[in-house]
Amino acid sequence: MKKLLVFLFACVSPTLFSQQINTITIERWEANDWENNILQTYSYNSNDQIASILGEFWEGTQYENSSLTSYSNYMGNTVGETISQIWAGTDWDNSTRTVNQVNGDGLLSESELTSWFNNMWNNFVFREYTYDTNEHLVYLLQEFWENGAYVNNSQVNYTNNADGFPIQLIGDSWNSDNNTWENSYRTTNTYNSDNAILEFLNETWNGSQYVNSSRNLYTYDGNGYLIELLTQIWDETGNSWVNSSFLTYQNNSNGTINTIITQLWTQSNTWENSMRWTYSYNTLSTEENEWNQLRLFPVPANDNLYLSHTSKNYHYTVYSLQGETIRSGYLMPGNAINLEGIASGTYLVSLTSEGQESIKKIIKQ
Repeated sequence: MKKLLVFLFACVSPTLFSQQINTITIERWEANDWENNILQTYSYNSNDQIASILGEFWEGTQYENSSLTSYSNYMGNTVGETISQIWAGTDWDNSTRTVNQVNGDGLLSESELTSWFNNMWNNFVFREYTYDTNEHLVYLLQEFWENGAYVNNSQVNYTNNADGFPIQLIGDSWNSDNNTWENSYRTTNTYNSDNAILEFLNETWNGSQYVNSSRNLYTYDGNGYLIELLTQIWDETGNSWVNSSFLTYQNNSNGTINTIITQLWTQSNTWENSMRWTYSYNTLSTEENEWNQLRLFPVPANDNLYLSHTSKNYHYTVYSLQGETIRSGYLMPGNAINLEGIASGTYLVSLTSEGQESIKKIIKQ
């Protein structure tokens, strides 16, 4: 089960699809053209975990230091300490620090954010995470530092689907005058059969009920890669959704992001370019490329599942989305994984060879 949780974490980390992000170039739309704005450069430790992100601003003719975020003291795949610094012209000045703790299952349990002031770290925000017996996050408590102690600030209660994905979050704020929690917002997530999010709906509390505030609508291509994200704001006057921003994703053949273009909705009811993100990745070795090109087909599958782009032997394990082992065995080039007798649904397949592992999502008809 822990192995699958690590995989899900990796999907949103700077190591995407076995490929590490090298740089992200952010440009802004000015005078009908893209102009340099921000450059982010990533570095990694010997365990291929992110070590730092250097942020630089474009200053007319070149990029100059702006921010530096350093990651250290990893506990498994959870960052133990994060320090953010701001460039002061000749040296880096501390800004904020986050220190994380994990529980016995390796899950994030506590997080403390401190700010740098008077040449020392000062308490600021403390967060505590609670999980159910399936290791799904169900509660988050946030406290602020006031008068020498942490006091309640906000809380979030999570309701998850059977696969552990949050379908509803209810956020409350602390009323220190009467020492009670008060409704603040509610978010509702809708997913497709692969648990890819389709809609994120945010509602705010108006004193008597939750009312529409904003929503995100997600679109995917035939490979399941995100290609569009539309954000809309609720117009109370017109009692309708109004466009706000639109993100277009262009992906590489292996699913990594190539570019993201952000457009904003104008008063003339047209989309106008705003920002563009361009990703570059570290070069993979020949062996890493083989891992990156592994494909299970067909998807969806009936009784047999085949592996492409390989000359190796692999040990495979088929897992349910709850982490239960369904079937395991060895797979040689040209052979197939027999899915006969497995119920229809979505599964994860772990492929291991020579100490490396790749996990693929499949659909059984």
